[in-house]
Amino acid sequence: MDQNEFKLAYNVDARNFHVLRELAHVLCGQSRYVEAERYARAAYSIAPTNPFIMDVLCEVIIGKESPDDISDNRELRKLLHELEALGTTQGMSFYNSRAASMFLKMGRHDESWSYVNKAVEHSPKQLGPRLARIRVGLKIGRLNHMDQDIAALQGGAEGLSNRFLADQSRIQHEVARNTTATSRGAHQ
Repeated sequence: MDQNEFKLAYNVDARNFHVLRELAHVLCGQSRYVEAERYARAAYSIAPTNPFIMDVLCEVIIGKESPDDISDNRELRKLLHELEALGTTQGMSFYNSRAASMFLKMGRHDESWSYVNKAVEHSPKQLGPRLARIRVGLKIGRLNHMDQDIAALQGGAEGLSNRFLADQSRIQHEVARNTTATSRGAHQ
C-alpha cells in the first residue's frame, strides 16, 4: 500500500494502530518526521508494547533529534531499553537496527556498523536490517556485504517497493564503488 491508501484507511478507522504505524513509517521514509510523529504517537497510545510501534516511534525520534541531543533523549533511551529487552521479535532485531541508526546520526560510525551487522545476524531473512546495513555502509564507506544484501533485497522483492529499493541500492553501491576506485587511483 502507498501513502494515499494508508490515509484512506486512516480516514475509515483512525484508531487502527497498524494503519497509524504504516503511515508513520512511510512518512519517515520521506524524512517527514514531524508529520510521522502524530501517527506514531497515536499508534503508541493504542499499542505501547507492540515492538513495531515502538520501533517506528524510535525512528521518528532519531529522525527529528539533532545529533547532539539524541543521547540525552529519555524517551528514546526508554524505548530502546524496552526493545532490547524484547530481543528478537518475530524474526526482527528492532533494537540493533535502531541503535545503528542512532549511532550513525551521532557520527559514531564504528558502533553503528557493529549494531547494523548484529541486526542482520539476528534477522538474516528480514529485508529491513539488510536495507539498514546498505544505508549505513553507503554513508560510512563500508561497501563489504553490499552485493549480498542487494541480492537478498532482490530475492525477497515480492513487491514493487522492494524491487525499487534493491535497484536503488545497487546503483548507489556501484556509484560508491566507482568513486572509491577513482579516489584510490588519484592517490597512487
